[in-house]
Parts: sequence; structure tokens; C-alpha cells
Amino acid sequence: MSVSACPFAHGGATRSVEDYSLMDPAVQDDPFAFYEVLQEERPVYRMPETGFYVITRYEDVKAVVMNP
Repeated sequence: MSVSACPFAHGGATRSVEDYSLMDPAVQDDPFAFYEVLQEERPVYRMPETGFYVITRYEDVKAVVMNP
């Protein structure tokens, strides 16, 4: 898939974070635009498919690691 296939690439973030999945191959091919949206809208994101948490801000990651 090309970089432009990512639904968030090139300013395509017009829908909610819930409308997309980190399990989507198009997002996996170029996840950085989606990560940027997560940082802005949902810095701590729980993946509905797995229940895993994705933490996108350095200070938040540091807090989690320092306070298990």
C-alpha cells in the first residue's frame, strides 16, 4: 500500500479516532499520521480489538514506566 492509502495522510483526518484501527493494513503501512492524531485527540488510547493501551506522549510514557 502506498503512503497515501493511510486515511490520516495528507490532512485526511476528518473522522473520529474510533473510525480507524491500528490493525488496518493501510494504517500499519504508514502509522505516523495516525499517531499524530492520537497525540492530539487521545494520548492514551485503548485499542478496542486487543485491549492494549497505546501511549503516545513522552511524558505519559515516562510516568507509566516510573510508576508501575
